[in-house]
Amino acid sequence: MKIKILLLTIPVLLALAYFMPQPTSLLPEELVGIWVTDDVRYEDRYLKLSVSTVIFGQGETDMDIGFISNVELQELEDERLYTIQYHRTGEEGSSISLIVAPDNSDSLRFRNQRHIVWTRSTAPEQG
Repeated sequence: MKIKILLLTIPVLLALAYFMPQPTSLLPEELVGIWVTDDVRYEDRYLKLSVSTVIFGQGETDMDIGFISNVELQELEDERLYTIQYHRTGEEGSSISLIVAPDNSDSLRFRNQRHIVWTRSTAPEQG
């Protein structure tokens, strides 16, 4: 009896493992990293993007963490517009819109601050 149950259980477990949805990366690889700007108003600030989080950092210890719930891509004529929807624990959702030029994925701009360029940092990870 135990062998019969075991023989029936194994295929079911294998089928579940095979058909179970695999976790996907919400954020494309071209956006993952730590972003900084030369603009003096943001000299001690950074934006850290991972596949599932958005971190707005200030200095070495102060950070605001959001969990990504959706990423939308809009291909425009000469740029890509990413709208990242995220939420903080216990709060309603927010979003940021980032612009990336197709020929330069090492820099980005916030849609609402097009004049400020953020570049991918080569410094050791923060936060």
